[in-house]
Amino acid sequence: IMGFTVLASAQMTDGILKQYLIFAFLEGDHLAHGVHVVAAVVFFRPDLKGEHQLPLAKQALKGWQRLQPLDARLPLPLEMVALFVVLAWSVGRKEEAFAFLCIVNCYLRPEELFKARVQDLVLPIAASTASQALSVVLQTHEFDECIVADGKFQDLLVCLAVRVLQLPARPQKETALRVKPQQLIDVMNLASRMWDLSSLGSLDLYRLRHTGASFDYLSHTRTLAEVQKRGRWRAAASVRRYKKCSRRNQHLLCSLPADVRNKACAALRHLEDVLYGRLSAVGVI
Repeated sequence: IMGFTVLASAQMTDGILKQYLIFAFLEGDHLAHGVHVVAAVVFFRPDLKGEHQLPLAKQALKGWQRLQPLDARLPLPLEMVALFVVLAWSVGRKEEAFAFLCIVNCYLRPEELFKARVQDLVLPIAASTASQALSVVLQTHEFDECIVADGKFQDLLVCLAVRVLQLPARPQKETALRVKPQQLIDVMNLASRMWDLSSLGSLDLYRLRHTGASFDYLSHTRTLAEVQKRGRWRAAASVRRYKKCSRRNQHLLCSLPADVRNKACAALRHLEDVLYGRLSAVGVI
């Protein structure tokens, strides 16, 4: 499709995109694929960027969304994240286990964690009376921001940062994580192959960010305003969805086969025992 759209007129490109989006929908592709295709075309054709450009393609995307609402970035049940963590631990993917927990705890966009350097993951001072939690310094285009990884998984993150990432012994400018985002996706795909997770929809790393925000709001750990500030969402409308997540998360969990649901619940229940070495991960899942 890119070969045609780079050389075609704006009107012809719009028509080609519309036909491709209809084809992709009928083939059973996910809405996210259509969104990415349109974004890619606009990237190579900056002249097509704008509110009034590509009207047919945008109309096709709206129709696709009505028929298949975008669910790639809705929260996952926390039990499922725990299952991914224990699975990663059981196959020796310990840095991936840390990454899953850190993204959930701090509502991080995946690229934010994987860009972090050793000096950006600040360990608590042992004798300090302040919060004994890991702090994550984010390098943004506007200014540096610091998120304290308190709340759920607080102590686990400090432990893993020392024992798995070995932060105190490494050069400060080095990239903190020695794994890539694809390796987390590989763990999620492994879980999908081992168990039937089709009812969860598309497994996307951004769903981890929303999982943490949803859990904190529903467990009354943080207010919606606090969730918005921690997640750096500009609009309050972006976090109102979490008011409706309780029933949906329960539905997602109940939609899993009973044996998978039991494993996920056991993974969350025994997560600390597994990561502290008191219990075998294999025995849990």
